[in-house]
Amino acid sequence: MSAYTSGYPAGGFETTDGNMLAPEKKRCSNCCACMNWTCCICWIVLVGITWVFAALLVMWVWNGIEDCLIITKEDVGNDCYDAWQSNTDPDDPDWLWEMYYYNVTNMDGIMNNGETPLLNEVGPYVFQKFKSKEKIRWFDNEEMVELWDYTWYTYRPDLSSGAESDMIYVVNPVSMALMFALDDATAAQVNMLLQDMYCDPTTGACDFSKVIFQACTAREQIFGCENELLADLLAGPFASLVQSFGITSSVVTISGNATSIEMGETVLGWTNETFYTGKKDRELNGRLHIYQNQSEYTGWGESFSFDKMAQYQFGIDTLKDNEELPIYISEAYRPVNFEVIDNDLKFHDVSLYRYKIADYELDSVFNHPDNAKWYQDYYTGVANISHATGNPTFLSKRHFKDCTELLGSNNDINAYYGLTAGPSEADDPYIDIEPMTGFGWAAHKPLQFNTFIQCNDNLPGGTCSQSGLPAQPMMYPLYANVEHGSATKENADDFKKFIIDNFMFARLMGFLGLIFLIFFIIHVCTWGGLWWFRAENLGCIECYAN
Repeated sequence: MSAYTSGYPAGGFETTDGNMLAPEKKRCSNCCACMNWTCCICWIVLVGITWVFAALLVMWVWNGIEDCLIITKEDVGNDCYDAWQSNTDPDDPDWLWEMYYYNVTNMDGIMNNGETPLLNEVGPYVFQKFKSKEKIRWFDNEEMVELWDYTWYTYRPDLSSGAESDMIYVVNPVSMALMFALDDATAAQVNMLLQDMYCDPTTGACDFSKVIFQACTAREQIFGCENELLADLLAGPFASLVQSFGITSSVVTISGNATSIEMGETVLGWTNETFYTGKKDRELNGRLHIYQNQSEYTGWGESFSFDKMAQYQFGIDTLKDNEELPIYISEAYRPVNFEVIDNDLKFHDVSLYRYKIADYELDSVFNHPDNAKWYQDYYTGVANISHATGNPTFLSKRHFKDCTELLGSNNDINAYYGLTAGPSEADDPYIDIEPMTGFGWAAHKPLQFNTFIQCNDNLPGGTCSQSGLPAQPMMYPLYANVEHGSATKENADDFKKFIIDNFMFARLMGFLGLIFLIFFIIHVCTWGGLWWFRAENLGCIECYAN
């Protein structure tokens, strides 16, 4: 059998007139074979085009994300830089700061009739918070950026339930600090001085309202209140004693914001920070390196480093829904671990992870011994920040939410002070983060600042037999601060258009390429196999020249 004409006469083909056509060298013109090879090449080209296009589209989107979030000197003046540098554009989302005060309603009854302090929650007094990064300096090949983060607030009467000029009466935090800081002998000496200042030598009548209460407007309580007791002490013979506690001014703020100064209609504060830009490692985008000129904080039982700690931006494509996220909380003066409570949250088609404070973070040392390093040796749900503020100060969720020892059926602390509003889900802090970009999409931070109150027989107005202050230290709410903000629907639409839709299209192209690949495999395994069978068993159908 000829290699050229397997299955056919070796001499060639006989025509109708009896002549023989001599076999010619074949030109491999099997039409089926040619079609199969053409189809195979087409499938391969289609697979390649779709997958290359999908890969290039994904790279383009990621490059856009990095270009917008990794801010360097080359970005100065573009839209991403402007959004990073400040939030003063009218189209920027509003960041609001709501203040609620626990106003004392029975001052005379406390001083003269031994009544328990009765409080009325007033507010909100709403301020819009603005931020601007200034004195920006890049270094280390633009992997680091140092800046001064300026913050100021403007009052929003349209969102407030009250006026800035409303008088607010709170238990005097200076007196409470003195009660815990002074030994009995020194307190007795201060008592004699205050008797001379606040008592009429003729009638013997005394007015110790300045000692027990601090009275200032709603605005002053936040941004700077002249404490009359402190002013009198600094002007008297005990000035050096007061100054030994680091107190040099009679202007105090219940927020403890010592960097706040009045600037006309606004209040300005600042922090000095150094961040990783993420230029070398995008997972470090926005992570802290130095905070307030400190690389670490040593005021706790165990020091911690600011390096690589999250605060505002949480790294690009790093978040996992089963991992905790340590975030530096400036109000608590320490990092706090957050855990995912919802990994299927949607905001106008944008998928988010919702984080809340890990339960053990606010446990007392009796339930979580490791919290001894944070001095949490009082109640569950209460963070002790007294060492940082210089006076008895305790941070909790609003309305003492999750403070189990303070909210028992027989000792509800809110009811003790006559507060009608109890804790609710709205009192839980959380932050919503878009996991691909690591961008903080929304945040809700309701925090309550508390102190201890206690009577003191060695201080005027604080005697246990006359005042309504408790004989043992008791947690006392001063005010609550609810800070919150969210991206807008327009932000979500832009995010969907640029990132989500393009990623979906890239996935579609990748899936289409997979379909083409399946067809290619089917083609090779069926038509290719059939052609081989015919070539081996039936012979090639050849085309000869005429």
